[in-house]
Amino acid sequence: MEHNTDNRQNKGKKSKTIFALVLAVAILVSFVGGYFSFYLINGRTAFVAAEVSRIMKNVGYVVDPVTGEMRELTDEDIADALVNSFLDDYSDYYTAEEYRKIKAEGKGRYDGVGLSFFSLSTEIGKVTLNSPADKSGLQKGDVVLCGNSYGQEKIDFKTSEEVYNFLVAAPSEKQITLTVVRGGEQKDFSFYKSEYKASYVTYYDSQTVLRFRSEEPNGKLIAQSEKIENVLGLGDDTAYIRLEQFEGDAADQVENALEFMEKQGRTKLILDLRDNGGGYVNIMSDIAAMLIRNDGKGNMVVASYEGKNKSGVFKSGAYNFFEHLTTISVIANERSASASECLIGALISYGDIFSEDRLVIEKNSQGVAKTYGKGIMQTTYRLISGGAFKLTTARILWPNGNCIHGKGIYTSEINSVDSADAIIRAEQTLG
Repeated sequence: MEHNTDNRQNKGKKSKTIFALVLAVAILVSFVGGYFSFYLINGRTAFVAAEVSRIMKNVGYVVDPVTGEMRELTDEDIADALVNSFLDDYSDYYTAEEYRKIKAEGKGRYDGVGLSFFSLSTEIGKVTLNSPADKSGLQKGDVVLCGNSYGQEKIDFKTSEEVYNFLVAAPSEKQITLTVVRGGEQKDFSFYKSEYKASYVTYYDSQTVLRFRSEEPNGKLIAQSEKIENVLGLGDDTAYIRLEQFEGDAADQVENALEFMEKQGRTKLILDLRDNGGGYVNIMSDIAAMLIRNDGKGNMVVASYEGKNKSGVFKSGAYNFFEHLTTISVIANERSASASECLIGALISYGDIFSEDRLVIEKNSQGVAKTYGKGIMQTTYRLISGGAFKLTTARILWPNGNCIHGKGIYTSEINSVDSADAIIRAEQTLG
């Protein structure tokens, strides 16, 4: 978990079976908290590390995993080995280029396709809103069979890693076509790799959908509404907001959606945090301020942290509670992590229009309904070289003192549901 303007959130431990195909660097975001960004200061520890690094660089070699040839160790090899071999799974080392990309992604600027797979299967786990993949019509749940880059023969895929490698290698100037299975039918979807600005919020009520889109790859996101059938089966007093990540201008999008909800005359809200792995603490606290009754003052404690040398609190932003909200239900799943769990904790701690009996959690493949369980904070130290490394430095507490790290959040048996029943059950909890 990290905390400042340069600070992101990590939804889970590293896994060889998880591929985030935003086609920048396949690195997942850190946790709700702040980037306490500092340059390293010389000292005894730094001297020892420097001496070990000098020896490794002077006499060490590594077998290149691609070519099989022996090559000299680089500074990046050494830093990556020290951080990733000896520290916990939430610590990491970033080269200057990786760190630049991570900071850009935290502001909602991506480069690539916008597909994520949560296992080795080729079933799409997530499509980033406003990405090339999203605009092409690809959807979560589509199973990728094969693909080709314009002018090449189609390649069959057996694993998500194969899809990932294909997309990474595809030239940006060549059209990419993926063949997927959806509802028992094969469909083709075409797009180009490009820069894009991610959107994080989708709004539905019984008559309307509101999305945030841009015409140009990196253009300004504009709220676009259209009349639709009641695809989610919502009541006339209920609105549904899906929040994908706590990044970029997600808080502004939530504010816009809540204002639209008020104009539509809806008073009950279903907030969907499924697959939301976290983001920035300041964005989470801004959104919390909109959903917790705060008498127009803001500045409420939404979480606290306890570290070896420093403890403190995270307070809500200047946003005010939306008075038209009377009841909130929240949907989560096993990939709802960090900032998502912190927001749930703040809502539970302050009660009022939300309570634990309105928390609906989707069952995983083992039939267990719980969130991920990340309640620790990472601090990112920026190196003079332009790179950075991230260390675990504190644990996170809800306003009521609860820490869910390693445990996650559970719900009642009646609110532990299959995916298809989640929205139905969430609306039932609203009364």
